[in-house]
Amino acid sequence: MTEREITLLLIGFACGVVAVCVLLGVLWLLSLWARAFLFRIRHSFLDVLGMRLRRIPVNLFVDALVSTKVRGHKTSRDMLPAIELLYNEDRRGYEDGRVLADAYLSRIATDLADRT
Repeated sequence: MTEREITLLLIGFACGVVAVCVLLGVLWLLSLWARAFLFRIRHSFLDVLGMRLRRIPVNLFVDALVSTKVRGHKTSRDMLPAIELLYNEDRRGYEDGRVLADAYLSRIATDLADRT
């Protein structure tokens, strides 16, 4: 093999590794989006990507939305900023999506009680 062939082989291998890493990342994001879609939780792929770029645990948010939906509450895209704000107030306090959903639902109940 000539030096040029070895160089091309190494470049091809590096491109293949990068492509596999990108593919795995996209599949991971799509799996989160698909899980939320199956529970009829409406949010976009860009919402998931944005949370990931802001270093917010997307799994925790999807679990919180699923938990809220399973309990019979309506979910919408408007919930994401509110849950994110709640999460940012105490990052270490929420290790499970159900706990974050409980905190969100109790905050909604408190807000509704304050309005009346």
